[in-house]
Amino acid sequence: MTNQLSLPYEEIKSVAGRQYLRDNFTVSSKVAYKVPFEKLQERPGFNKRIVFENMDELAASIKAKGLQEPLVVDILEDGRVFIDKGHRRFKALQMIVASGHPIQFVECFPNNRSITEMERMEDVYNSNMY
Repeated sequence: MTNQLSLPYEEIKSVAGRQYLRDNFTVSSKVAYKVPFEKLQERPGFNKRIVFENMDELAASIKAKGLQEPLVVDILEDGRVFIDKGHRRFKALQMIVASGHPIQFVECFPNNRSITEMERMEDVYNSNMY
């Protein structure tokens, strides 16, 4: 006997392939890069958040499903990589590494070159409000 899944909406059974996407849409300007985990740094004094809630759950989720949203980083010409958005996810990644599970690379979006320091501060302030 086969169990039938009954949904109140259309079930998606397959999605379009790469060629269809290329033929019908333009690529977003956001490109993710795999940054070596050991290159990622928090900029001292930038993120004022002191409470990081539900970290065990976040670390378990990342360990089970991977990072669902890339970090946003500032990549400097001297090779340093500072986290702009994703400090909580970075802390969870650190927890995973500390528990004995190595992480080679982390998917990251580089910040727009025209972003200002004020915009960075507004973003981190707004994200910490939640």
